Amino acid sequence: MAKTGRIAGGLIAQSGEDYYLVGELKIPCDWAAAGFEDPGEIKALERHYLKLTPLADARPEISEPYLEIDLEGEKLAQLLYRRLVIHRNASVSERLWDLIFDAEENEGQTVVNADWLARMPEEIWEIVRDEVLQCL
Repeated sequence: MAKTGRIAGGLIAQSGEDYYLVGELKIPCDWAAAGFEDPGEIKALERHYLKLTPLADARPEISEPYLEIDLEGEKLAQLLYRRLVIHRNASVSERLWDLIFDAEENEGQTVVNADWLARMPEEIWEIVRDEVLQCL
């Protein structure tokens, strides 16, 4: 079961021993403190996700709150980009992230099983995205 949490405003997904950064960062990240080699310039609009390299002596952990999704590797990173990132600027949508954690059945939980996110048809999620991301 893969985990997806937040790092410096972006998403970080752990799939087995692999870690992926999804989306643009919103604040600077101390990569060494997080347990990773500095990936350099992110350019999330060009590369929707990138594989992070853990430091030799580190075992990075995904902090709560996080999602559990039964999807692994690059397929997980691709799904996260399509579902939770604002495509025009590559930022992670706080509204979409909060939608999952604030749902009635998940209220107060810090670990949420989000397998449904992978199973939901793309067309249906696009309706949800459009509604949630619509300017008020």
